[in-house]
Amino acid sequence: MTKNKKKHLDDLRRRADALLSLTPNSSGMAPTDDVNQIVHELQVQQIELELQNEELRSTQSALEESRAKYMQLYHHAPVGYVVLDYSGIIIQVNATFAMMVNRDRPQMLGKPFHEFLLSEDRSIFLARAKAFFKNPVDKYLELRIGNATTSTRYVSLRATPGHRPEEGQSPHLEELLLTVTDISDRKRAEEALRASEQFARSTVDALAAHIAILDATGHIVAVNRAWRDFGRANQAEPAAVSEGVNYLAVCRAVQGHEAETAGVFAAGILAVLKGERDTFSHEYACHGPMANRWFIGRVSRFSDGEVVRIVVAHENITERRQLENKNLLLQRQVSQLEKEESLGRMAGAIAHHFNNLLTAVIGNIEMALEDVPRGQGLSRMLTAALSGAKRAAEISGKMLTYLGVNSTKKEQLDLSVICRQSLPLLQMITPSGGTMHADFPSSGPVVFADLSQIQVLLTNLVHNGWEACEGKDGALHLAIKTVDAADIVGQHRFPFGWQPQTEKYGCLLVQDNGCGIKNEDLSKIFEPFFSSKFTGRGMGLALVLGILKAHNSCATVESRPGGGTTFQVYFPVQG
Repeated sequence: MTKNKKKHLDDLRRRADALLSLTPNSSGMAPTDDVNQIVHELQVQQIELELQNEELRSTQSALEESRAKYMQLYHHAPVGYVVLDYSGIIIQVNATFAMMVNRDRPQMLGKPFHEFLLSEDRSIFLARAKAFFKNPVDKYLELRIGNATTSTRYVSLRATPGHRPEEGQSPHLEELLLTVTDISDRKRAEEALRASEQFARSTVDALAAHIAILDATGHIVAVNRAWRDFGRANQAEPAAVSEGVNYLAVCRAVQGHEAETAGVFAAGILAVLKGERDTFSHEYACHGPMANRWFIGRVSRFSDGEVVRIVVAHENITERRQLENKNLLLQRQVSQLEKEESLGRMAGAIAHHFNNLLTAVIGNIEMALEDVPRGQGLSRMLTAALSGAKRAAEISGKMLTYLGVNSTKKEQLDLSVICRQSLPLLQMITPSGGTMHADFPSSGPVVFADLSQIQVLLTNLVHNGWEACEGKDGALHLAIKTVDAADIVGQHRFPFGWQPQTEKYGCLLVQDNGCGIKNEDLSKIFEPFFSSKFTGRGMGLALVLGILKAHNSCATVESRPGGGTTFQVYFPVQG
């Protein structure tokens, strides 16, 4: 007997004695001491029993009230409660779960629990049921309940041990209490979030720009498809440009001619991360082995709550830059055409006036020479004046040639034969120490041209090549071939605006190993009297340009400082 129970009985006896002392003797007789003692004890026990019964009734009432409250809480709890036996049969269920599956509670008793799961999820529960019974602690499962006639709900199952087996019995639990929580709202929110994230991911992946999201330390948090595709296309290691990599470190590790651009971009990212700038952009070249490319990198800062993020976007602007370069080239061509037109008008005016003046000068000098005895001082002066006037007339003729209007003797000519016949003259202007190699076919191609002007063109190109060698031991290579019109390159092609008129062209190549020409000077070399690094060019290349105009031909120039120059002249092939 516990101390509390003994104390309780002693208290009952004292209360019974107190009540008995207040009760009078109803018999009116004087009992003996023994009888009186026995009666007293019986009365005390009777009162004790009545007191105990009263307490039991009070306790039972309290228990019934507590049980009613418990059952109300049990059946109206916000979660479902299901008690299963070891075979998975429902032996107890609350009203909440019954409402979840839209069934009556009595109909659910004795039914397998998996019958109330969606058919696709039943195998999952059956596979985990034994583990739940063996050790339910920390066991958690998300499934769907319902069927074709009821709405589907997502629920989470948590297990709690019910009645544990007695010692010596099977270690498995005899009963299992499942707490079933409706997580449909959470699941729908998660699905909506996943759909939103997928939409955002698909949208970003659909962008042509290469996009990466960086955290506050510069580490890559996410990249889009274009970023990954560009990395693969350029043989970049995936681990070097994907999530988790510090992009600032990648920029700082760049070496070579791109290091400066990478450093500028890294500094821009840091400025945006620190809040010194809201945005940063930088255009840069990223040329590959197969083609030239240009990009613009943009950096933008945004906050996700208290977390700082930045978006780095690299956009390929090659097409835009090419259009800009093409537009710039067209503007230069227009400017050059305007310049040529202006020079043409000037040259025509000069040639016209010079011819009129020089005709009179030369005629008068010749008549004066007829009246002056030869050998005298005056005769020598008139002869010198006549020679100067004729040279001036020759320059006037060259100006007309530059305009392309001084060719009147065109005929069908074999380009290889003409150039081969000109070799002795070309050898005469070859400087000491210079070597010239000619690679001409035995015949062809046949062109419609002015013989004298073709010879002038070849002579001026060879002379120009020797000048480029600047007196050093230079070498010239001459060659003739037939090419398709489509193979004539468009860059540094003269005259500006020239377009092919036939399918085949005879190509005369003159290549030197001289000092080369700066890129900014290539558009000026055919201008009259233009001179840059070496002197003496004068009207030579200007005459070449005029001859090209007169023959509906063109020339292309390839050169770089210190790397020599290659002229290729194209004449329309006849037949």
